[in-house]
Amino acid sequence: MPPNMYDLFEQPPLPFSGEKLKQIGIALAEESASKQVDDFPEKAFELLKRFIKIKSEFTCEDFRTWAKSEIGQVKDSRAYGGTFNRAAAKGLITPAGWSEAKNPKAHKCPKRLWKGI
Repeated sequence: MPPNMYDLFEQPPLPFSGEKLKQIGIALAEESASKQVDDFPEKAFELLKRFIKIKSEFTCEDFRTWAKSEIGQVKDSRAYGGTFNRAAAKGLITPAGWSEAKNPKAHKCPKRLWKGI
C-alpha cells in the first residue's frame, strides 16, 4: 500500500477526541439557536429546571415539545443537548432508562429517559 494511504483498520489519528467534537457540536447548535431565541442556552436551562418539577420522567423530546410553547421552536433540536448535559453535570437530572421516540420520523428509536433529582 502506498505511503499515507489508509485502509479500513489502519486510520490516521483524529485531531480531536469524541468528547471535544461533542462539545464543539453543542456550542455550534446553541449558537445557532441563540440567533433565533435570545440567550437560548440560559432560557432553555431555566425552563428545564421548571419542567423537572412538573414531570417525574421525560425524554428530551417531551421537554422540547413543552418548551416550544414557552420560548418558541428552534430550527435544530440538537441545541437542547447542551441543556441536558449541563443539567446532568449539575446533578439536576439523572438517566432513568430508555423510551421510544414519539416522533414518527424517528421510527421508534430508543431515546434516553430522564428523571429530576
